[in-house]
Order: sequence, then structure tokens, then C-alpha cells
Amino acid sequence: MSLIHKSSHMAHIIPLVGPRDLPGNLAATGGFAAADIPTGQQIINETERLHGFERHRHTFGTLGVDNYSEALVRHHKILSLRADHEMGNFNFNHFQVQMDAQMAQLTAQTAQLAAQISQLAAQMAQSTAQLNARFDMVDARFDMIDAKMVVNSARIFNSGVGVTSGVNFHPLVKSTAGHPAPGPPLAVDGVHFQPAYAVGDHPPQNLLPANYDDLNGWELLGHVVLRRRLRAIYWFYNEPRLALAPRASQEICNRMIQTLTGYMTVP
Repeated sequence: MSLIHKSSHMAHIIPLVGPRDLPGNLAATGGFAAADIPTGQQIINETERLHGFERHRHTFGTLGVDNYSEALVRHHKILSLRADHEMGNFNFNHFQVQMDAQMAQLTAQTAQLAAQISQLAAQMAQSTAQLNARFDMVDARFDMIDAKMVVNSARIFNSGVGVTSGVNFHPLVKSTAGHPAPGPPLAVDGVHFQPAYAVGDHPPQNLLPANYDDLNGWELLGHVVLRRRLRAIYWFYNEPRLALAPRASQEICNRMIQTLTGYMTVP
């Protein structure tokens, strides 16, 4: 008779011995069919059986010696099976503890890494915003430089226009960002304003005098009408030298016409 025991590592074959004329307390009582792992009672039984053979191994001659050897091997194997099982449980529990500790450490490291990534993302967002602001500033400066070049080109042309020639001025584009006040300004006859203008934009149609004849005719406009038009020009260009007070007098408005002429014709 034989016993085949399966464990997680290997198959164990434990030989069994039948009665073969042995006393009842020395004969093998069968395999461990009730459980895969030897029980405590089975270990006690095998231990008593081995001790019995130790006491009587010389009594039965060759039969006693052979069966004593078999009992010794069987006892060793059953103890090994139980030891393997106990050690497996110990190793598993020890491994589980280590795994739990490693998982806790990994979780903490992951949270720390996530916080660092979040902080880095915030820093990158801030740096990107600052960089974009600098790019916008550089773009604005280039736009202003381009606008001033266009303005100077128009002034050079306007400077050569004769007072009585009837030749129209080249209009000057906006070269200073922003407006002195939220827009649009007060209504001016024949002029349509947008709420705001950017650097490089052309002035609304009919805002500036077309030529010297048109400019000379401005002196004949009524005080309020002239002042409103000059203030609208100041609002569009946002140039300090074109600034005009809301209650500027007729005399100040007339002087502003001369200032506007120089602004349009002197590079």
C-alpha cells in the first residue's frame, strides 16, 4: 500500500506497510486520506508506531528491521510535510507583512510624488504665464515700432504737401496703446467710433482733416463742435501732446489745431 500526498512544492510518496504478521500496534493503519496535511493525531500515531518498532525491531528478524526502516522513513516524511506546511504559513505571513509595509511605503511615496508633480505643474503654469506675458510685451513693442515707422513715413509725406496744393494728407495710424478713457468718445458728426482701437489701427474715417483746406476750415467750427472733435482725436491716439481738457477754451482749441498740424507733418 502507498500514500500520495500533494503539497504546493512536490508530490510525496509515503510507503505504507500492511499487517504482514505484525502485532496490531505496529501495523500501518492506512494513509492520510482525511486531510492533505497530517494532523496532530496522525503524527502521534506514527510516532508511537516508530517507538514500537524501536522496541521490537530485533524480535521479528528481517521483517522487523525492514518495517522499522519503513516506519522511520514514514515518520520523517510526515513530520516534514507538517513542517513544510507550518513553514509555508510562516513564510506567507512574513511575506504578507513585508508586502503591506512596502505597499504603505509605496503609497506614501506616490502621494509625495503626486504632490511634487502638482507643485511642479503649478510652477510650470506660472512660468508659462510669465513667459507668455513677456512674449505679449515683446509683440506689443514690435507692433509699436512698426506703427511708429508707418507714422514717420506718413509724416514725411505730409511734410511735403503744399498748403495750397489741395493734396490729401496720409492718415497716421495709432502708435500708442490704450485710450485716456473708456470709449467711445462723445459723438462727432460724420465719424463712427469703435469701443477701442489697437496699435497700428487707422483712425475712423472723417476724424482727421483730409488736407490743408479742410484743416483751415476747422477754425470756423463752433467752439463745442471743435473741442469735441479735438478731444476725439486725443482719445484715439492717446498722445500726451494732443491732450485737451473737457472745458478747454476757444483759444486753447485753436492752438491745438496748430499742434495737430505739427503732429501730422513733422517726423
